[in-house]
Amino acid sequence: AEGALTAIIDHVGGEQNLRGLRFLIPRARVAREILPAGLRRLGAHVDAVETYQTVKPDLHPEAVIRLFKENSIDAITFTSSSTVSNFAELAGLTDLSDLLATTLVACIGPVTAETAASHGLKRVIQPELYNSDALVEAIVESIGEK
Repeated sequence: AEGALTAIIDHVGGEQNLRGLRFLIPRARVAREILPAGLRRLGAHVDAVETYQTVKPDLHPEAVIRLFKENSIDAITFTSSSTVSNFAELAGLTDLSDLLATTLVACIGPVTAETAASHGLKRVIQPELYNSDALVEAIVESIGEK
């Protein structure tokens, strides 16, 4: 969100050029207010519309947990804070460090990595650019090192 706000400001030629512009921001049900609030603060009109939500699947997690305990999973990706929180809830753990001790943990960006850290995950990789292509590249680079 911070990067998007900076890019928008640069694209329009400065903060003063945002006044009166209209923005539609399709986003998740649970989302930070950084981008819409920043644009509004600079005089833009913003419609932030919920277009999707992260839903925790209704499943019995024992089989998934067993795979991690058997070291059958090389990497896990988290693409939002809610995916970290939902995984922890499914696993029935607040601290995921033991369960994922031998698994590469890849987070799409710093906010997601911060949520992972709050669940005990300290060895987390994240790409320099916060998108899925860069996340895949970071995983490939990291796995290639092993």
